[in-house]
Amino acid sequence: MAEELIKTLLYFDVFSYPLTRRELIFYAGMGDNEAGKASRTIDRLAGHGIIRWYGGFYFINRDRSVVRRRIKGNLLAEKRMRTAVRYGSKVRQ
Repeated sequence: MAEELIKTLLYFDVFSYPLTRRELIFYAGMGDNEAGKASRTIDRLAGHGIIRWYGGFYFINRDRSVVRRRIKGNLLAEKRMRTAVRYGSKVRQ
Protein backbone atom coordinates (compact mmCIF):
# COMPACT_ATOMS: atom_id res chain seq x y z
CA MET A 1 0.00 0.00 0.00
CA ALA A 2 2.81 2.42 0.86
CA GLU A 3 4.42 1.72 -2.48
CA GLU A 4 1.22 2.54 -4.39
CA LEU A 5 0.78 5.78 -2.47
CA ILE A 6 4.38 6.82 -3.16
CA LYS A 7 4.11 5.90 -6.85
CA THR A 8 0.96 8.01 -7.12
CA LEU A 9 2.67 11.01 -5.54
CA LEU A 10 5.71 10.54 -7.78
CA TYR A 11 3.49 10.58 -10.86
CA PHE A 12 1.76 13.80 -9.81
CA ASP A 13 5.11 15.28 -8.76
CA VAL A 14 6.13 15.25 -12.44
CA PHE A 15 3.41 17.86 -12.95
CA SER A 16 4.19 19.71 -9.67
CA TYR A 17 0.67 18.87 -8.51
CA PRO A 18 0.32 17.98 -4.81
CA LEU A 19 -2.68 15.96 -3.71
CA THR A 20 -5.10 16.08 -0.82
CA ARG A 21 -5.36 12.94 1.30
CA ARG A 22 -8.66 12.06 -0.38
CA GLU A 23 -7.22 12.54 -3.87
CA LEU A 24 -4.13 10.50 -3.00
CA ILE A 25 -6.21 7.57 -1.80
CA PHE A 26 -8.50 7.80 -4.84
CA TYR A 27 -5.74 8.09 -7.46
CA ALA A 28 -3.79 5.28 -5.80
CA GLY A 29 -6.80 3.10 -6.66
CA MET A 30 -7.87 2.37 -3.12
CA GLY A 31 -11.56 1.95 -2.38
CA ASP A 32 -13.56 3.08 0.61
CA ASN A 33 -12.84 -0.20 2.38
CA GLU A 34 -9.09 0.59 2.29
CA ALA A 35 -9.35 4.30 3.15
CA GLY A 36 -8.66 3.86 6.86
CA LYS A 37 -5.56 1.77 6.33
CA ALA A 38 -4.40 4.09 3.53
CA SER A 39 -4.86 7.11 5.78
CA ARG A 40 -2.75 5.52 8.52
CA THR A 41 -0.10 4.63 5.95
CA ILE A 42 -0.04 8.23 4.71
CA ASP A 43 0.45 9.44 8.29
CA ARG A 44 3.31 6.98 8.77
CA LEU A 45 5.01 8.00 5.50
CA ALA A 46 4.69 11.68 6.38
CA GLY A 47 5.91 11.04 9.93
CA HIS A 48 9.06 9.39 8.58
CA GLY A 49 9.64 12.23 6.12
CA ILE A 50 9.19 9.99 3.08
CA ILE A 51 6.39 12.20 1.82
CA ARG A 52 5.74 15.85 2.65
CA TRP A 53 2.59 17.57 3.93
CA TYR A 54 1.83 21.26 3.81
CA GLY A 55 -1.43 23.16 3.81
CA GLY A 56 -3.54 20.02 3.46
CA PHE A 57 -1.58 18.66 0.48
CA TYR A 58 0.87 15.78 0.12
CA PHE A 59 3.86 15.77 -2.21
CA ILE A 60 7.34 14.29 -2.66
CA ASN A 61 9.32 17.38 -3.59
CA ARG A 62 10.75 19.50 -0.77
CA ASP A 63 9.49 22.70 -2.42
CA ARG A 64 6.33 23.87 -0.62
CA SER A 65 5.63 26.39 -3.38
CA VAL A 66 3.87 23.61 -5.32
CA VAL A 67 0.99 23.95 -2.86
CA ARG A 68 0.61 27.68 -3.47
CA ARG A 69 0.92 27.05 -7.21
CA ARG A 70 -1.83 24.43 -7.14
CA ILE A 71 -4.21 26.62 -5.13
CA LYS A 72 -3.59 29.57 -7.41
CA GLY A 73 -4.02 27.40 -10.52
CA ASN A 74 -7.27 25.89 -9.22
CA LEU A 75 -8.69 29.35 -8.50
CA LEU A 76 -7.75 30.52 -12.00
CA ALA A 77 -9.30 27.40 -13.55
CA GLU A 78 -12.52 27.97 -11.61
CA LYS A 79 -12.68 31.57 -12.83
CA ARG A 80 -12.03 30.55 -16.41
CA MET A 81 -14.63 27.79 -16.22
CA ARG A 82 -17.28 30.31 -15.18
CA THR A 83 -16.29 32.47 -18.17
CA ALA A 84 -16.37 29.46 -20.50
CA VAL A 85 -19.85 28.47 -19.29
CA ARG A 86 -21.10 32.03 -19.76
CA TYR A 87 -19.75 32.28 -23.31
CA GLY A 88 -20.81 28.71 -24.11
CA SER A 89 -24.41 29.49 -23.22
CA LYS A 90 -24.30 32.54 -25.52
CA VAL A 91 -22.93 30.48 -28.41
CA ARG A 92 -25.56 27.81 -27.85
CA GLN A 93 -28.42 30.32 -28.18
